[in-house]
Parts: sequence; C-alpha cells; structure tokens
Amino acid sequence: DTLSRNLGSTHIELTSKRGNLKVDAPVSWNSANKLSLSAEQGDVELNGTIKATGNGAGLALNARNEIRQKADITLSGQNTALSLNYGKRHSLQDDARVTLSGKGASFRANDQDYKVVQSLQQLREIDRNLGERYVLGNAIDGGNTSFLSLGNGRAFTGIFDGLGNEISNLAVYGTSAFIGLFSNNHGTLRNLYLDRVEVSGSRSTGYNNHVGTLAGANIGTIHNVKVSNARVTGSAQNNALGGLVGLNLGRIDQASASGQLIGNGRTYAIGGLVGENISTANGIASIDNSQADVIISGHMSSDS
Repeated sequence: DTLSRNLGSTHIELTSKRGNLKVDAPVSWNSANKLSLSAEQGDVELNGTIKATGNGAGLALNARNEIRQKADITLSGQNTALSLNYGKRHSLQDDARVTLSGKGASFRANDQDYKVVQSLQQLREIDRNLGERYVLGNAIDGGNTSFLSLGNGRAFTGIFDGLGNEISNLAVYGTSAFIGLFSNNHGTLRNLYLDRVEVSGSRSTGYNNHVGTLAGANIGTIHNVKVSNARVTGSAQNNALGGLVGLNLGRIDQASASGQLIGNGRTYAIGGLVGENISTANGIASIDNSQADVIISGHMSSDS
C-alpha cells in the first residue's frame, strides 16, 4: 500500500544489490510516474500484480539473470512504457500475461524496441515487415473474420511475443503451400494463446501443402504457445495437417494443441501437434515438453 501510494506522487526505484528481488503483493497507481525494480545479482520475481492506469506511466524490470513473472502486468493508460532487461530470460508462469492496451504504448527488451500490436488491423500489418520485432499488447477477438496467412508463403524472420495474450475467432486461409496464422516461420514465436482459430487449405494453389493453426511450416523457434479448440482442414492437393504446425523443421518447446483435424483423400500425414517433423542437413527438428489432445477425423490418401 505504501509503494502504491508513493507512486501517486513520485518515481520509485527499488534495487537489490544481492540475491533476488520479489514483489509479493499487488502494486497499483494512477499517475504518470515510473516504477523501476532491479536485481543486480539475481532474479526479479513478480508474485503480485502490477497495474498502472495513468497516462505516461512506466515500468522497468531489470535482472542480471531472469525475470520470473507469475502475476499479471497491466499498463492501460496512453503512452505507457514497459522495459524488460535480463541476462537469461523473461518467463511467464501460472498463466500470467502482460497487457499494454493504451494508445501509444511502447515495449523494449534488452534495449531493443518492439512494435505493440493491439488490433486485428495491426496484426495484418505485420505483412509489411516480416523481419520486425512484435509484442501482442492485448487479446484480439477476430469475430470469425477471414484472415490471410501472415506472409502467405514468405518467411517471417522476426520475433512475435504474445506476452501471454490470446488471439481468437479467426478463419485463416492461404494461397501458398504453407497455411497457418504465420505461413512460414523462420523466426521466433512465443508466449501466445490461440483459441477457436479455424485454418483451411482449400484455397491453396500449391501442389504439396502443409496446414497448421500457428504455422504452416516452422524452421525457427516456437516456445510456450497453446492452441485450443482449433479446426484444421486440408486442400484439394497433397496435404499434411498439424494441430500446431503442418511441417516442423525447427524447434518446438512447451507447446500444446487441442481441437479437430479433418483429413481428406489427399491427406498423407496428420498429427496432433505437427503433421510432419523432419530433420535436415542444417539441424535436427525437435519437439520438447509438448502435448496434443485432438480429434482426428475424415480419411487419408492411404485409406483403402
């Protein structure tokens, strides 16, 4: 309570010179002031929520090792700023999320700027720069809108960090050989929830198609992505279907998928998490700490 009250009138910096710095109780303020929490030799651990509603409010978390976020961070005013600096990682635990919902919100991690995505239109605009760094500032409900795969065959080489937020109710399609929310991931996709996303390969003009909820193909890294209530269907051409990814040539860790996969007479591979997992001369395709619970129906090209 004292910390929250003081943030109403002044900036506050708290630093642990040794060991970890923990926040065990909720902190909230409604002003343009900034809270800075630093652990010079250890971790910053958030067990209590942090919420700032004032315009121009700021939060900086600095850890020599890890930022362990076990409770929500919400900056909802206009022109708010979140800065994370860590030596090892920023981990989201216990379904914690970061909300940056105000107009003009900004995000930086380890001195690199990220674009904050807050709407379906801004999600669409990722197509303009597939090599940029992005964070999802809040949940997006697509209202069952038809949505062309990001990239539509072109590779995404940037970073997309969902910050624990959800994208829901989209009907994804593509005209390339790789169909998913991201067509062809060569970058990093992490900390994202997808719910009630339908992906169809029916409009693909490719001969050999891969269809998945998150990505048609993954050659990069996928970490901490959860898919629920998905519906994935194939194409009139040869196709492989996956609850998360159609074709994995990269790394997947701490991922899950649930929903329905529907094969057809041209489906030659189908899997709850990935349709095909193939190692190449450039490296071993890996899946760790992941699971799937899907209903597989329809039929496959090998069926008699």
